[in-house]
Amino acid sequence: MLFNGIAWVYMAGLAYCYGWLSAAMLGRVVGTQPQLSIPLRLITGLGTLAAIATALSLVMPIGLAANGLLCLGALLLVPRAAFRLALKTDFAAFQAQLTLTDLGVLLIALVLLLQSSVGPYNYDTGLYHLQAAKWIETYPAVPGLANLHTRLGFGSIWFPLAALFSFSELLPQPLHALNGFLLLLGLLFAFSSLRTAASAPSAERVAQLLAAIALINLIYDRLRYAVEVSSLSTDMPVAVLILLTVVLSAQLLAGALKPPQRPAYVAVVVYFSLLAIAIKVSAAAIALLPAYLLLRFRQRWRSIALLITGTGAIALLPLLIRNVITSGYLVYPFYQIDLFSPDWKVPLETAIASRDALGTWVKAPGLSPAELAAMGWGWLPGWWARVGSSLVFWAWPIAIAAFLLSWRVWPAAVSTIVQRWRWLYALLGLSLIVWFLSSPDIRLGYGYLAGLPLLLIAPGATQLLSGLPTQQRRWVLTAYVFSCLLFSIAKFNFFITDLEFLTRPMDYPPPAVRALPLQGMTVHVPIQGDQCWNAELPCVPSTAKTWQPRGASLVEGFRPAQGQP
Repeated sequence: MLFNGIAWVYMAGLAYCYGWLSAAMLGRVVGTQPQLSIPLRLITGLGTLAAIATALSLVMPIGLAANGLLCLGALLLVPRAAFRLALKTDFAAFQAQLTLTDLGVLLIALVLLLQSSVGPYNYDTGLYHLQAAKWIETYPAVPGLANLHTRLGFGSIWFPLAALFSFSELLPQPLHALNGFLLLLGLLFAFSSLRTAASAPSAERVAQLLAAIALINLIYDRLRYAVEVSSLSTDMPVAVLILLTVVLSAQLLAGALKPPQRPAYVAVVVYFSLLAIAIKVSAAAIALLPAYLLLRFRQRWRSIALLITGTGAIALLPLLIRNVITSGYLVYPFYQIDLFSPDWKVPLETAIASRDALGTWVKAPGLSPAELAAMGWGWLPGWWARVGSSLVFWAWPIAIAAFLLSWRVWPAAVSTIVQRWRWLYALLGLSLIVWFLSSPDIRLGYGYLAGLPLLLIAPGATQLLSGLPTQQRRWVLTAYVFSCLLFSIAKFNFFITDLEFLTRPMDYPPPAVRALPLQGMTVHVPIQGDQCWNAELPCVPSTAKTWQPRGASLVEGFRPAQGQP
């Protein structure tokens, strides 16, 4: 816990520097300096750091040397006088926004810090997340790495960032503090609307405040027994970014931001959407929101289009290059984009099988695409039996009932809000349809599944708060924050034996692997199952001889075995 807390302070300082630089560049492009709160500035900085770490990972391991380069860049690029002034202004504004229930917010942050330090259990982290980060920490981009394990070809800018902040060269085990830090920033952004909601409630600020519940629900996934905040899961950061994109879009469409700030905030929404897609390509449906906002607020179209081009090139180009190096495809396993033919390229049949598995496993585990197609909609009962108990689905009948009731009680006020948000409702509904038809995994659609109910509840909740005297309104909001605290404790996955980790973080589960000679080198193979966790490199899920080394060292990479198509 102590080490994670120190890591959070370091990450906050570095992210703030690069968030400030990003905001300054953004202001030059759109002509207005964005007035970002500290949480939004830090998230922007994390995105910039992820893009830079991904670019550096092409030519060097991401460890202490990369941290040194980034710290040096911050010292050289950030003007000290302007930076100190911005820091003082930001902290003064943020402190003014968190005066009602500081204690409750602080306790939630402590719960999150402790949970980030213990229980790093997530099946996919053991399967490939941790191994992907370990390769990035140890070597520059390795040609044909996906031939060892197809999932090591799933490119994400989150893994270089996780490698940057793992500090495995300094500590006995790598830190897993990144996801918890991002979730903390999301919660601080949600709670920063407390003062506004108490003095002058508005639907967009209430929606921002309600987002805290949806964010806290991400701490622990009880359906998969996965602790999202203490793992390297890419699903949680995507869900956080989508929820923030929904809330910021609601504020833009409600006219909550002054006209000079709108182009800058449209650019922030674009930035967060690109970041979500760069973390996990399955989040592509979120692009509908910034596309609509660009059309809606097109008075700065050229500036924002220039920003998108520049941001996309900076954030996505290194990732695409890394994808080609590790798999031979621009976006693996989407084999339809087939532009290159290096000797390490993953065989087409393997790419097709990987892509098909992503779509079929969620709907009907164990079936082939042909068997799934023959079922028609027969997969629905089994799917619902697996996911129907999720809390996010329980929110839907409550949200719909609250929306209909509020429309009946306050028809004029609710109709005004609906009129402003009508396209937001429609685009979120369309995103849900795309999600359901393509890959209806709750992890992939959580941002939409939780975001739309927030916008349905917000109009009625706003009217209820507006009808209360100011003092009673403050008590209600205080009770809400402490209810969030109780909810975070309920989501807590902690055991009394975990008290030993109050200083150092809990290590990942020990890998049950054995060293075997395979294809002319020593590899590590799981004794049971297919999880390598933090095993020594290289670790492969099975002894299948589908690959061969390209040279004498691991950095030279791997190619398909001779005889593979």
